[in-house]
Amino acid sequence: MKTCGFTSRTILSLLSLAGAHQAFADGPMRDATSPEEMDARMRASQRGKQLPGEPVTGETRVINKVSDSITDTSQLLAANGQWAIVPKGAVIFVPPSQQAHVVTTPTGTLVPWQEFFAANHQWLTNQEVSVAQASGQEPLKEEVVKFWSKQNRVVVATHEGGAISFKPAPTPPKS
Repeated sequence: MKTCGFTSRTILSLLSLAGAHQAFADGPMRDATSPEEMDARMRASQRGKQLPGEPVTGETRVINKVSDSITDTSQLLAANGQWAIVPKGAVIFVPPSQQAHVVTTPTGTLVPWQEFFAANHQWLTNQEVSVAQASGQEPLKEEVVKFWSKQNRVVVATHEGGAISFKPAPTPPKS
């Protein structure tokens, strides 16, 4: 279809260009609201609404202190001027003669767990555990636990090679 010598494709192209020109003629769009105005609008819209984390009127608020330091949620192992971090509860057996390797204050150089483990295999070993065992849903075999005392090594719970927190399974009451 031709109109005044122009094809419909040409007309559509001209209309598109005219629309694009009009959009840019007014200049780029910008947000005229300042950060202060936005903050005031937000506060006004939230008046009377309870924000997450605010105490409910008439109830006691329980505060769970978030640890400030990774060492508060970890155990530290040290030897030969190096130390490593493992999750709290990962050290599942410490013979009396190896107590000095479990420390509360790090000294020396921090090294990754795998490197520390490889360098200290003479006094350190691991016990591979399942997630069910680590969470206390399934007990470790009794003969495995008895074997630890014969080794004279610190035992760290691991899952797929990485240290993991360990919660012992409840022991059934003896009759």
